[in-house]
Amino acid sequence: MVAIGIGIDEQKRRGLTFHSWRHFSNSAIRGDIADSVLQQAMGHSSVEMTDRYYHMTADQGESYRKSVKTNIIPIVFGVLKTA
Repeated sequence: MVAIGIGIDEQKRRGLTFHSWRHFSNSAIRGDIADSVLQQAMGHSSVEMTDRYYHMTADQGESYRKSVKTNIIPIVFGVLKTA
């Protein structure tokens, strides 16, 4: 982290550790490859561990919001209008 400009004090302030990289990597890669491949690559003994390390990225969150807006909101409001 120091090599990319995040000094020791900043790492401590933000709670960043090498372990943080596992969370980031798991989240950034998930969805691009099969979970079984990700699980093996990350060294997880179970899919539950892969789930534990998953945190939705900003791009994934935006994709989710767009999908809800397109696929769910029209149905919900359509049902409410006819009720």
